[in-house]
Amino acid sequence: MKKIILCSVMGVIVALGGCESKESKQAKIDKITTDKAFEFVKKVASSDLIDPSSAQFRNLKGYCGELNSKNKFGGYVGFNRFIVLNDKAVVFEDEQNISTQVFPNAWSKICSEKPKIDANGELVLPNFKLPDPIYNKPDPKFGDTFATTTPTGPVLKEGMYIYPILQIHCTDGRTKFSLYSMKSVSYSLDKHVAISTKEGGADMVLIPYLDDNDGYQTFGSNEQLYSVLKRSDNLTISFRASGDDFSMQTFDLKSLKNGMRKQKNNCNWNQL
Repeated sequence: MKKIILCSVMGVIVALGGCESKESKQAKIDKITTDKAFEFVKKVASSDLIDPSSAQFRNLKGYCGELNSKNKFGGYVGFNRFIVLNDKAVVFEDEQNISTQVFPNAWSKICSEKPKIDANGELVLPNFKLPDPIYNKPDPKFGDTFATTTPTGPVLKEGMYIYPILQIHCTDGRTKFSLYSMKSVSYSLDKHVAISTKEGGADMVLIPYLDDNDGYQTFGSNEQLYSVLKRSDNLTISFRASGDDFSMQTFDLKSLKNGMRKQKNNCNWNQL
């Protein structure tokens, strides 16, 4: 008669194969957890790309890693660090609209978290929050044919503070407007955004935008926006963003116009 060996390791009865060590069993659990976490991370991070099939990953750790992918021209952009916050949100280190103080702090805290699986062997989905930034004051920049600025306060979107950039250009004697936001924000207010120059949502006007490409909302040489620029000291832009969230940013037009008046172009900014 064959001898049967029965023993228990972490509550599991093992027969005929001898007893598996605690370390060996934990190593198997860790591998299963890591594999599930990496599969989850790759899926979420790829969903935010122009070409998800081009995604290349390296240095994966927990819910973080480095990602390279193709842009709209078909070329690879280079590896960039990222953090998956939850099953719908990923933040990249080069995100232009996220406070520079946020990502390094988040990387050191979130990326040290080890993924876990539940009693059924399913991955416990993460739900991380980015740390609050030290908000940078509005940052206007000027050239002879352009002016840009950031909002007067942070904008919270899907747990991330973002800094949409208001851009004004002088092209062929016409003043044109555009808004650049982080790439995971999409506008869907019937191809309009609302503007206001008063508190409390009053004096709102729907402004159509021309396209939604890579985060740029182009309003063209819009007379309504130009009128606001001339007569107001601030501009609030409101829109419905992805996930039916409502977002609002306020820009200081007074400081922006002060800088624009010094520029030399054929758009008559010196008369603002």
